[in-house]
Amino acid sequence: MSTFEEELQAATDTRIPADFISGVKRVVQQRLTSLDPTLRLEDTQYFNHSAIPDFVATWPGEKDSRPIYLRDSYEAVRASQDATVLAAKEPVVLALHVQGTRPDLQTNSNEGRAGQVLVTDSAAVDVVRADPDADSPLGELVRANFIRGGRGLIDEPRASSLVQLERVPDGGQPRDNERTTALIGDSFSSDAATRIVRTAQLIALAGTPDLNADQIAQTSELVQGRLSLAELKHLLPWLLQQRRGASETFWRHVGSMMRFEDLESIRSELRELDLTPVIVANAAHWTAKRAYIGVSLPIAGGEDLEARREYWSFVDGALGIDFGEQRLSIAHLGTMLKPRKGTASIPWSRLSPALSGFQIAAVELKGIRRSVTVTAEQSDDIAEDVRDVTESLDDHYSVTRVDLRFAKPDQDGTTDAEVQFENELVVGDHGVAIRDTVRTALSVLNLGAVPDNDLPETLRATL
Repeated sequence: MSTFEEELQAATDTRIPADFISGVKRVVQQRLTSLDPTLRLEDTQYFNHSAIPDFVATWPGEKDSRPIYLRDSYEAVRASQDATVLAAKEPVVLALHVQGTRPDLQTNSNEGRAGQVLVTDSAAVDVVRADPDADSPLGELVRANFIRGGRGLIDEPRASSLVQLERVPDGGQPRDNERTTALIGDSFSSDAATRIVRTAQLIALAGTPDLNADQIAQTSELVQGRLSLAELKHLLPWLLQQRRGASETFWRHVGSMMRFEDLESIRSELRELDLTPVIVANAAHWTAKRAYIGVSLPIAGGEDLEARREYWSFVDGALGIDFGEQRLSIAHLGTMLKPRKGTASIPWSRLSPALSGFQIAAVELKGIRRSVTVTAEQSDDIAEDVRDVTESLDDHYSVTRVDLRFAKPDQDGTTDAEVQFENELVVGDHGVAIRDTVRTALSVLNLGAVPDNDLPETLRATL
């Protein structure tokens, strides 16, 4: 594979100035966007200008931008004093050829904007751009943040040190955490450094035997708060594929730094992966708004046509798990599970046993001669009221919908979910704990057709 500099030499093998400039810019665009596919480079139509950048880097949906200046060599960077003159623009200054003495840059946080200039070269870009090492997601974050948040002088040796952060020894913990933190802090803006260091610390926690809450609390304030979708895209798939799985304590902590809807937002990166560890650990804390039970499909290409996915996974949209020939799907985004044409009504005599252990918030009993609506205006559970009605009135009742009441996860108060038999859905518009959503779908929507003991262990662990 040719190097950045070799491609530049090939592109500039011309005596026509316009072709020379367009060749350089084309190669630079290809190389830089390969670091970060979300990067957009706007060509300013200037070349090697002292004050006007060659490109302006932007990212979809973000207001931030960063100017990029191309220089022939480090000697040119020093001669034009770019690191000082352009400091207020916090630019990227890219030396196309690795020649000349490196500029002396200060990256201490007290240096202000002067410390936010990134000076780098084509050889360093090649090192950062190298194929990701499967041992860690850190390298992906280094790549994604290189143009966006890199700072200071990142030449080939420093780029090599940053890439080495990817390689995690057996046991799952990055080498020399203090050195790692210092290197990242000197090489990236505070926001980018926070994302990368936090990932490093979470990787270390994932590999910690017998992890407990005290160990998490002692790690750093960085492993608290909310994980961005960019961090999750790089971190979660890697963690889920490790041979030595992280503990439930770790997954519960990661769950506290995100929400179920975040998981849905990155489902394309998680497709077909076994999400059982993170779902089981957070089933009592995360909420879902929809549940549906349909027919499971054999795993495509599997030798056994009866093979099913008896683990939580994203296959075709919503998160789901197979049990027997059925598949239970749950979603937070309502449009992911739409109404189907189901059973018009369920006889109350058949539904009543399935509601044992649930709090009934409202139900409309449709009889042959009359219909009776019972609601929980003064009580959290109207099971006794419904029983009084059905036993005192001589009629045969059926139900199309029933509202059930649940405690809100991790807070005071209650929330309701409606079991819609005619739409084959469990709907909780204000969110119901995943554990309660799953239990409702299996026991009420599915009328307990499959006993708990016959469910896969991965599904029973969610209840």
